[in-house]
Amino acid sequence: MKLRVLLSSVTLAAAIATAAPPLVPPAEAAAAARAALAVTPAAAKWKTILVGDAARHLPGPPPAPGSEQARAELAELLAWQNRRTGPDQQAIGYWSRYAAVIPWSKETRDLLIREGAVPPRAARAMAHVHAAMYDATVIAWMAKAKYGRPAPSAPGLKPLLEDEGIPSYPSEHAAAAFAAVEVLAHLYPTEAEAMRKKAALAAETRIAGGGNTRSDVEAGKAIGEVAAQAAIARLKSDGGDAVAKLPLETRPGQWTHVAPMEPLAGTWKPWFLAKGSQFRPAKPAAPGTPIHKALVAQVVAAQKKLTPEQIKLAKYWNFDVPAIMWNDLVMPDIERRMDSPNAAKTLAMLNMIEADTAIACWDGKYAHRELRPIMVAKGFKSIIMTPPHPSFPAGHASFSIAAATYMSSVFPDRTAYYREEALTAATSRLWGGIHYTRDNEAGLVLGKRVATHAMREAKKQGLQ
Repeated sequence: MKLRVLLSSVTLAAAIATAAPPLVPPAEAAAAARAALAVTPAAAKWKTILVGDAARHLPGPPPAPGSEQARAELAELLAWQNRRTGPDQQAIGYWSRYAAVIPWSKETRDLLIREGAVPPRAARAMAHVHAAMYDATVIAWMAKAKYGRPAPSAPGLKPLLEDEGIPSYPSEHAAAAFAAVEVLAHLYPTEAEAMRKKAALAAETRIAGGGNTRSDVEAGKAIGEVAAQAAIARLKSDGGDAVAKLPLETRPGQWTHVAPMEPLAGTWKPWFLAKGSQFRPAKPAAPGTPIHKALVAQVVAAQKKLTPEQIKLAKYWNFDVPAIMWNDLVMPDIERRMDSPNAAKTLAMLNMIEADTAIACWDGKYAHRELRPIMVAKGFKSIIMTPPHPSFPAGHASFSIAAATYMSSVFPDRTAYYREEALTAATSRLWGGIHYTRDNEAGLVLGKRVATHAMREAKKQGLQ
């Protein structure tokens, strides 16, 4: 949705001359705003994940009340107010309807789906984007607490965006937008120009809606870019750019593929684990053994008596990579219940846990190289496509229980729902014919261990 282009300097000058309201807020207004950050004041003291000493990256003070720049900025808001169109208002509503990070979480999701990101890559991207947005949000809150700039106010100004009692400088919406898009621009350079234009549009809606001035937005943008650069530095050093030597060496009875999916993902740098192999499951029974034969028979038997509902669930959970599906699954709860800082923290933690789960799961897969059912059951055909990575442990089971374990700590009243969804996601892979029961069982154990460990480590680091 396209907003009207920025006002020209001539139009802006005319607006200043005709509006020229008394724009100096009383000193007590700034003091009150500083004293009462209405949305999660503690966020100003949270620890960052990537940036290090967040205080080093605070912007300078906003324009002084009554200064020429402050007057010009408020006049710009009044001019926007007089020129807003229906599409402008729709865009303003879209980008500010929920916590600042939420639309960018969804933009990230959509881009990863368009690009066909595979499970470890998608989890890695989601973790870095959300960690950057979290850091940007924390720095923004530190600056809000320091400067206490009240929301824009002037005679005749009627903002479309609600004043939540949060200091407006810097804009957390701009901070989240530019943190996200710069990380995505690094990961997907061909999308960089389009994503940056979208971020600029989203930031402009804060001005068009009267919720932020231009200096609020510019300071937020600078913070977002700092957080993004910290995330990009981590991306460059986490091992994700290494290239596997192909073909993989194999032994008889060991899984192989002409194009194995991310065989090095288990070696990537985790967020909370010491290394990918920290919770590696023990090697399962070999093909040809009685235990393995019984597992194969179970998969084959399950395929012969699938119900329509089981087929539907198998295909539903096969729609996309599990980290993305779990972000979608928990998003309504976050939208309904969380402000910007808490949404940023929850989504960052969720996605870092999912990234570590991907690393741990892929470590196990390529350490053991277990054959898929289709490779050992003669004449067997699964109802969903068998993916090009080893069978054990199961990715959907690992990702799903890790997400459910963490999100249950955030919303305890949703524990039963999250657990049920995790178990259904795991079992859907048996119904789909691409995993044995043991794969799912090992994945459920692995994912829970990763999430539990990550939450413990996050608490030690001051992130929980």
